[in-house]
Amino acid sequence: MRYQSAMDAQRYKQSKLVAASKYSIPHRKTPLDLEIHASEFQSELIAASFDCGLQNVTISEDMETFCIIDRRRNNRWYMVEYDKNEKMAACSCKMFETEDILCRHCLWMFKEKEFKSLPTFYIISRWQKNAMSIPIFDLGGNLIEETSKMDEVKKKVGDLWAEIFSCLSLAKKNEESLDEFIDVIKTFK
Repeated sequence: MRYQSAMDAQRYKQSKLVAASKYSIPHRKTPLDLEIHASEFQSELIAASFDCGLQNVTISEDMETFCIIDRRRNNRWYMVEYDKNEKMAACSCKMFETEDILCRHCLWMFKEKEFKSLPTFYIISRWQKNAMSIPIFDLGGNLIEETSKMDEVKKKVGDLWAEIFSCLSLAKKNEESLDEFIDVIKTFK
């Protein structure tokens, strides 16, 4: 019986931690509005804010080329080309092309251009908090897995555990209340 209670308590704590991480955004480390929008790759944004700087910039009619120095990477230079018409950037480090994470050099450029949010092109669905709620299709367009219903069930189970442990913490102060609580729970078996 005590083993089961310990396991239930552990499951409850785990559910609370999952809910806290799933439905919240990280603590902000810079005053930039862009940080809220870019919370999935906060470490790159922080590096962009504090470790990158402009070496030089070349401006043409529809393209801007930034030479950005990265102090965290031994003062190495990276070239970021920004297409003014498409509002897209490409960096010589190729991090976005290889890892689907926007690099600190492009983030630095967006910060300097005073973007409030990233262009939607850079928001990859697999890095979003709701990635598991998107159904999965095969190459033929056939539905493979419907995940949103399962997420709802997991959320409800987590909420139920929270309610049960809340009631338990109130009931354990009085032995009669605890006995009543046990009887009510047993009726659901």
